[in-house]
Amino acid sequence: MDETGNVIYFARFTATFQAPDFDFSHFPLDKQQFNVVVDLLRPETEFVFRPDLERSGLGDTLGEEEWLLKLSDIKVVQHDEMGYDASRFILTFEGERHLNYYVVRILIPSIIIILVSWFTFFLKDYTKRIDLAASNLLLFIAFNFTVANDLPRLGYLTLMDTFMMGTFVVTAMVVLANVWLRRLQNQGRNDLVERIDGIGIWVYPLIYLSAGLVMLYAW
Repeated sequence: MDETGNVIYFARFTATFQAPDFDFSHFPLDKQQFNVVVDLLRPETEFVFRPDLERSGLGDTLGEEEWLLKLSDIKVVQHDEMGYDASRFILTFEGERHLNYYVVRILIPSIIIILVSWFTFFLKDYTKRIDLAASNLLLFIAFNFTVANDLPRLGYLTLMDTFMMGTFVVTAMVVLANVWLRRLQNQGRNDLVERIDGIGIWVYPLIYLSAGLVMLYAW
């Protein structure tokens, strides 16, 4: 405390921020806001917060493997939780996820599964196409169970949930399409099969590109 009555207060603490306060609908592209709130119990006539902007902020050694954190705002406001006006200090910082993990562990394997499904359109043996597409579907189901523990368990769909579900549906449709083409081939309708195949080779990647753009825009 100096001669004017100002007191410099230093504090260091850890905190757990709970999921209900956040919106994970854009996961893993979401950005979250964290607030550290400190209330004075005595009225403003006795004590008041005055932020020291040079000393307030996030430490250089702050460690968080999943988030990239940056200071957003420091302010002092009033509160009346005790029935009188008192001082409240609010430190706000924002977090963005490190995307490397999700790109390497989820996005790239999903793209490989999508490409394998697309490659089946270049085979002319529809029996082998059915076997390959079905195996790819089972592979995606196993992959989905593997990454399930890395996804948040929420009561609403996230961007990642929509992507995974859409990939699963389209992969299943590829299996059904190949079965249908095999039946047409058995009926001797080879001209129709070739026309459908020619369209499917280009429609399949366009479906994913269009769906990806729609998801990013809608979310």
